[in-house]
Amino acid sequence: MSSEFDREAEEILRKKLMKLLVETRRRETMVGGIIEVKSVSELKRLINGDKPVVIDFWAPWCPPCLLMKPIFEAIAKELSDRAIFAKVNVDEVQDAAEEFNIFAVPTLMIVYRGNVVCRVEGAMPKEVFKKWVINCLSKIGV
Repeated sequence: MSSEFDREAEEILRKKLMKLLVETRRRETMVGGIIEVKSVSELKRLINGDKPVVIDFWAPWCPPCLLMKPIFEAIAKELSDRAIFAKVNVDEVQDAAEEFNIFAVPTLMIVYRGNVVCRVEGAMPKEVFKKWVINCLSKIGV
């Protein structure tokens, strides 16, 4: 009986450790409430959920992308209760750029339950971006 108990205790401990590891990794890929997507599979999991995802496809060498960074972060803070905000570095996750036909950066996209609701290319002022996000979210009743 003791060895059976030990196996059960080990299994419970293993499951708890795995859960902790997953949560830690999730926190590591989140910067300021924005998810830093590291793979196409991670992006697919995100966009197939029940909450809309606002995605910024960007590159570190792109000046308009760098202009959008603080704007995206500010709107993510303001609207985090309505959507998930995620960034995809197209140089690091090239498969995602191919999968979503990204030909210019920044490309901003809102995806809900696997469907692209809105898509726009190029940088924009904060209020324009905020209005765009709110209008897109209202199309899906969020």
